[in-house]
Amino acid sequence: MKYTYVILLIFLNVWTRVTLAQTPGLTVEFYSAEHGLPHKYVHDITQDDQGYMWIATHNGLARYDGYTFTDFTYRITGDAQLKGLSIYCVEKDKSGNIWIGYKGGLAVMNPETGTVVHKDLGLPEDTQELVYQLFFDDMDRVVLVLGKGIVLCYDANWILQFTYQFSIRAPDYETNLPLVTQDSDHSFWLSTYYNGIDHIDPHGKFIEHFRPPEDRHTPATLYKITTADHIGYQFPLGKRHADIMQHKNAALHPFVKLISSSYRCPSSVFDLNGNSWEIGLDSITMHDPVTSRTITFSLPYTREYQLDVPTQSIFLSRDNTLWATNRKGLFKINYKRSIFTNYLHRDQQLPSDQGISMRGLAEDAEGIIWAGAYPFYPEGPNQPCNLIRINPRTNETKPFYLTNEDGTAFIPGAAPQYKMIIKGQELWATSGTNYISRIDMQTRKLVKYSMSDPDLGITTGMYYVNDSTIFFSTPKAIARLNPERSDSAQTTFILKSGSKENFEGVNNFFDAGDDLIWVAANTGLFLIDHAGRIIKTYSDTRNSKIMLPALDINYVYPEEADKTWLGTRHGLILLDTLHQHCRLFTTKDGLPNNNIVGILPDEFGYLWLSTDNGLCRFHPAENSFMSYYVQDELPHNEFNRMASLKASDGRLYFGGLNGLTAFHPGDVDTSLNHLQPILISYSMFRGEKDSIYTYDGSLVNQNPVVFTHKDQLFNFRFMLPAYREPEKNRFLYKLQGWDKEWQNSGQSNVISFSYLPPGNYTLLVKGAASGDTWSHHEYRLQIMVLQAWYKTWWSITLAALALGGIFYAMYRYRLNQVLHVQQIRNKISADLHDELGSVLTQIALQSDMVSRNIYSEEEKQHELQNIRNTSREAILAMSDIVWSVSAGHDKTSNLIDRMKDHADLMLQPLDIIPDFKVTGLREERVMDQQLRQELFLIFKEAIHNIVKHSNPTYVEIEMSNEKGMFELKVKNDINTPRERRVIGGHGLKNMKRRAASIDGSLEIESGENSYTVILRRKEV
Repeated sequence: MKYTYVILLIFLNVWTRVTLAQTPGLTVEFYSAEHGLPHKYVHDITQDDQGYMWIATHNGLARYDGYTFTDFTYRITGDAQLKGLSIYCVEKDKSGNIWIGYKGGLAVMNPETGTVVHKDLGLPEDTQELVYQLFFDDMDRVVLVLGKGIVLCYDANWILQFTYQFSIRAPDYETNLPLVTQDSDHSFWLSTYYNGIDHIDPHGKFIEHFRPPEDRHTPATLYKITTADHIGYQFPLGKRHADIMQHKNAALHPFVKLISSSYRCPSSVFDLNGNSWEIGLDSITMHDPVTSRTITFSLPYTREYQLDVPTQSIFLSRDNTLWATNRKGLFKINYKRSIFTNYLHRDQQLPSDQGISMRGLAEDAEGIIWAGAYPFYPEGPNQPCNLIRINPRTNETKPFYLTNEDGTAFIPGAAPQYKMIIKGQELWATSGTNYISRIDMQTRKLVKYSMSDPDLGITTGMYYVNDSTIFFSTPKAIARLNPERSDSAQTTFILKSGSKENFEGVNNFFDAGDDLIWVAANTGLFLIDHAGRIIKTYSDTRNSKIMLPALDINYVYPEEADKTWLGTRHGLILLDTLHQHCRLFTTKDGLPNNNIVGILPDEFGYLWLSTDNGLCRFHPAENSFMSYYVQDELPHNEFNRMASLKASDGRLYFGGLNGLTAFHPGDVDTSLNHLQPILISYSMFRGEKDSIYTYDGSLVNQNPVVFTHKDQLFNFRFMLPAYREPEKNRFLYKLQGWDKEWQNSGQSNVISFSYLPPGNYTLLVKGAASGDTWSHHEYRLQIMVLQAWYKTWWSITLAALALGGIFYAMYRYRLNQVLHVQQIRNKISADLHDELGSVLTQIALQSDMVSRNIYSEEEKQHELQNIRNTSREAILAMSDIVWSVSAGHDKTSNLIDRMKDHADLMLQPLDIIPDFKVTGLREERVMDQQLRQELFLIFKEAIHNIVKHSNPTYVEIEMSNEKGMFELKVKNDINTPRERRVIGGHGLKNMKRRAASIDGSLEIESGENSYTVILRRKEV
């Protein structure tokens, strides 16, 4: 928790809340252990190249990003338990590394990667390596101050250049830390609390020694040194000694000790804007040479701690913030020179206090500003005034007292000069009452033009067309004044409330160009011509060409022909007549208040908005808002209608409840628009592990941040190295590939995305210090969200190929099935032709011969018997073919049974019982139809040849299916004459052809009285 202007300190272990006076322009904040620091005792502070602040405390090292303190002690110790470690000094070198001196040695950290290298000081093992102070001298050497007054100096190659020990051994008290500073002649001054000052040359050689002044209360010569960082130190020089002297420590009164402790305390510093800061024992005083302003900030010390040093160190960060460390914590001090010049304001005790309330504003030809006000008494209770002349060149303000036509003093009563217009030497003004004023700016005479119908209310807005036509408004009507007439037609009413246009409550008129006038009313926006005719109406009714999201219009600024800005009581409206739409901006978008009473453009593309709660600078291109309040040296937070003016020199004027504020928009401080946002950390919900993971932003390098398709809830935390009011820093972002326009993160430094589809993105981030000017430098982060593997192009391609392969396989399978069926049909056809063709032809020939009666009766009977036998063979052949293709005979056992039946049938007439042996065949296994058919037909042909040609006495049939080989062997003896033996012919060719069709081979082994047919193929 952080308090502005509220400091929480410990005095004698009792907490006391101290409230600092609110000083406009000065921001003071205090941090201690309860705000996140590892320890309240802060020794030193520095800033790295990215912009982070590094803080050395009595219990560890912390990094500050403007929002939180992160403990980095574990980087030095390597212990994740964050055990206590006294860090005494931190310093950044030219390479951007952070050098850390602590109770135990010296470490060098790369702040971007977090890697740490411990430096070997080359000291004896019994020497305590306690580094109190370190700095880089003007020769880029590292100077270290260790305990017991030892000074070491190393060059850039870490070669020890010299060792020096204070001439007088300082007590080893932490409150008596020595100080080493370098002078302009490169020599070093070594000062201690009790023991005087040593002066040594750049090579560590003793030059002289100064004792402390004996009488601390008498003026002494103060020696002043200003470092390269523009930080000043001063210390008193007593008696000079040319030799090293040993003397006892002085016993001093505690009060004197406190005064003497300023040896180590910095005495002054110059900031980047040329302001000087004087560091005292109990105060810090700022001198602004531009405004000649002096501000003193009192340190809340009451000297209960007698040995306390008010300020341990001073550091000026690159955003011009002053950091002061001490035993109680860390002060952050920032002074911002105001751009505002205030007129006619009064000092306020409370923000609700009112001063002179302003209304109309106008500029004459000489550049003099005329300001209307509610009546006030600048010179006494009897001299009321409601008109003031302001000379912007001298900032002089003078009341302008008016007279009536008869020369008597004009008494304004409660009427202000409301809406004002200057034409030549005349000033026209509505009065907030029932008349219009014409004022001669030379004679001071005022002429009133009263309304003919006072029931219509007070005069408010006014528009000067020409000398004979002046439009003015009341809450209930629009009227036209002709000053050249004096009859009843001098004032004529054009529009009244209750008319069909739903017209009521006109607040003001604005030039629309082309002889047209914008009318801002409570019921909407009206465009009229110089004759008073309504050309267009914009309201919240359906009859309106473009429906407005809010009414009660105070101000109209036509930026372009088709782009108009409307200030209303409910926010800021952009009316786009080209695209026929509106957009409403409210406090949710960054406005300080929804009642917009004035809109003025500047030459830099900004719109300045006066509201009921502060002044706002709006950037339309980026939809960003920067607000200014009393603490920014405005006289009051509430501004009035009719009280805004852009002068001819570009100066803007806004009037409110406590005077008038003027400024040049070019004076807005843009010194921080070079700052680039920094990624602190990023996190996501990792879907694969069902957990939230957070990563340090320093881990991001040139490679993209990669997320998986299961990740979601992405959060990116950013900081801007602008520490004046970091809670007011603003960020714009655009995720290229996702966002079409820049998005505003509002009051948060966290950019969130609940979900990102797979793809490559670039996150662009811009920052604005305290919501001010947007930086020119963008942070760019490459983000890659991986596609699910099953949605990648290669997986889709593989899936398509696999699916295509499946369809192709199905197609090929179907085709093969068709071809297989066709092959079976062709096979059956061929088998029928081979097996039955010749047989049937033979039967036909025999029958034909018998029918011709060429045979005797006995021969006929013989031929008929042959026909019967041939017919039986045909029937058997047909049966064999049908069996071979029948689905019911697919098992191996069916083939074996068929072969046995056929062998018995063929060999039984020869009184031969075949010896049939089967080994290794799985009879229940389904056999391929073609294999089954070919095996049977080969076997059948072999048996047929045996019966036909061998007249055997035995037949041996063996089928084996072992050791990867199938073998069918048919063996028989031969008992016929040799000339009748047939061992070749078409039968053997058919058998070999069939064997080849099933990837087999057929062999014939022919002996003297034996014949063996052997079929071999792979195991079935």
